[in-house]
Amino acid sequence: MAIRFVSSSLVPSSSFYARQSGSESGSLVSTAYTVVVGKDLGEIKDDFDNNNITFNLTSQSFGGSNDVKALVISASQDRPFIGIGTDNPKSTFDVKDVQNSALGTRFLLKSSRTTTGAQVGDSAGSINFAIDSASFNDIFTSGSVASIDSKVRAIDTSGGGTPNVAGNIILKSSPEWIETLNEVAEIGHFHFDNLDPTEDSEPGMIINGQLTVGSGSTWQSQAGDVAFSVHNVDGPNIGNNLLKFRITGSNAVIHSGSLTIGSGSLFLGETYSGATQVEFVNLRGGAPIKLGHISGGGGNHPLEIYTANGQLAAKFDNLQNLGIGTSQNTAPEKLTVQGNISASGNLTATNGSFSGDLTVEGDIIAQNYIVSSSVTYMTQSFSSGSTIFGDTLDDTHQFTGSILYTGSLDINGMTYPTTDGEDGQVLLTDGDGALTFGDVKVYAQVKNISGTTLAKGTPVHATSSASPPAGNVSEVIAASASLAPTMPATFILDEELADDAEGRAILSGFINGIDTSAFNEGDVVYVGPDGGYTTTKPTGTNLIQNLGIITKVDASNGAGYIYGSGRSNDVPNLLDNQIFFGSGSNQSQQIHISGALDSTTINNITASGEIETNTISNVTTVIGSDSATNVDTFATSTYNGAIYDYVLKDSTVGARAGQFMVAHDNGSVTFTDTSTKHLTDSTIPEITADINGADVRIRITNGNGYTFKSFVKKL
Repeated sequence: MAIRFVSSSLVPSSSFYARQSGSESGSLVSTAYTVVVGKDLGEIKDDFDNNNITFNLTSQSFGGSNDVKALVISASQDRPFIGIGTDNPKSTFDVKDVQNSALGTRFLLKSSRTTTGAQVGDSAGSINFAIDSASFNDIFTSGSVASIDSKVRAIDTSGGGTPNVAGNIILKSSPEWIETLNEVAEIGHFHFDNLDPTEDSEPGMIINGQLTVGSGSTWQSQAGDVAFSVHNVDGPNIGNNLLKFRITGSNAVIHSGSLTIGSGSLFLGETYSGATQVEFVNLRGGAPIKLGHISGGGGNHPLEIYTANGQLAAKFDNLQNLGIGTSQNTAPEKLTVQGNISASGNLTATNGSFSGDLTVEGDIIAQNYIVSSSVTYMTQSFSSGSTIFGDTLDDTHQFTGSILYTGSLDINGMTYPTTDGEDGQVLLTDGDGALTFGDVKVYAQVKNISGTTLAKGTPVHATSSASPPAGNVSEVIAASASLAPTMPATFILDEELADDAEGRAILSGFINGIDTSAFNEGDVVYVGPDGGYTTTKPTGTNLIQNLGIITKVDASNGAGYIYGSGRSNDVPNLLDNQIFFGSGSNQSQQIHISGALDSTTINNITASGEIETNTISNVTTVIGSDSATNVDTFATSTYNGAIYDYVLKDSTVGARAGQFMVAHDNGSVTFTDTSTKHLTDSTIPEITADINGADVRIRITNGNGYTFKSFVKKL
């Protein structure tokens, strides 16, 4: 997102008028405007790619071609960074000036009085170095360590032109136990004591205090100025006025003599061996230690540091490379070390190359930490403390091999167990981020609507109320084997639930933390007639539901395995003098046989209706004509023959009983009719059989008004 600052104006682009019929004029309806940008100042913009906020100023109106990032605000961990003129600030305050000149970056502090001009002794600005802590009363006094201040030394208003002001830099520091900053030194131009203040001055440094060199010897300033002046380090008159001390009232010039410091000497501007070698600074003790050695008086300026026995310890060459512990004339890198490097504090480097070992006793702090893939061995020696890998969710960390950890593991707010579970257990969550090992369970979320508190382990029946809850929650009441509306038990509560409270219930799986002290391991438990669970199988009219088995006997931490919730999975008890039969809805029901079966011998079977099988059946046919009438048929492919035990009876007079037998083979049929004497009717019905296509037909002739009833056995 960006916020742009522009000045603009609205210019009408078109107008619309409403004109009445027959009139050339009308009223103004609407006007469209065009936005004209007058000046674009810039924008405030987020930079998610680099995690910073930028203040961009447009440069087109000032001769530039693109927007300029004038201010960049970013952070590294808890450290804020502000950059002016730079895309990537590297410190708390990072300033960069880009221009095609030799001026470089300039930092301007401006001060001004409100009623008068500048006065001698005024400060034009200061920089204070302080410790920001609640332990100090005032950050500018007791909390201040040092400061760099400025002071107006002279103001020139002569000549009627533009006034000139001259001044110096003041260095201040805080002494022990004093809550003020004392002036330590002043750097700038100073007037000679015997010269008029309006005349030229010389550059130098005023030291308020003592100048200490070496161990024990001091140069004590008097009640005036002590100044340093350096001249002629090369060319003609080498060493002339190389170091000058100016004291009020007298002069002390150290030119080519010596100032004894400790047991050695300080040589400034010494010329020897025919001016082929010049020592800019030579601190001599028992052996030479040289700084800024110039060979042959030419342009090469190496810096050599020697040990007490004259061995070259370190050397800065003309490429500004530093070699330590190496005899090479030119170090191949900016820092070349022969041997080990040991650091007890922080080590900060933009780039570095080490051919030997690197031993660090303190911390290694890096914005990016890259380990080459060629590393084949890493020790397991680690210091205590916390380690952070990455700082954004899109960071990716790749590991090849095994990862071994000791202690707790927290991933995205989920805490993993630190010890293994038992065989067959799985990871379970409590819904608040805590993962533990537990046995496999099938859970459901339920709501207690029974009107009372239900204990953990209670078998419950899923039901519904007039106002069921929203979401995937089942309403439950306590199950009882003696109350059919509360059966079957759908779930087993896995926690105690107060009335109208919601919680978890188990459909199948392991349950523990219940009272099983009245049972034995391996006992089968059922829904009890009074609710709860029992090992006694219910009898009588009580419904039977097998819930599971007991696996642990304990008064408070008993356990079991649930496998029978959700259905009454046992055959109901069969009551006295009743049998099971299938209903029209294909369900098993009980019916009282009322003596149809003798419960001791089962001697008699009484049926009030017909009994039929695939081979035995009853036939009843009313004959309405004397012509041949079919009374029964059967397929020749199914049966070989049949026996009819029959009765023929006329509706008025005539009757007989008999047995009609028929058989067929290879398209032929044979039959026999054996019967009693026909009663009273002069016309006697005749029973015959024939083959008609694929069927055998049983037919009666002269049977008008008769009814044929038969018990048929087909074979």
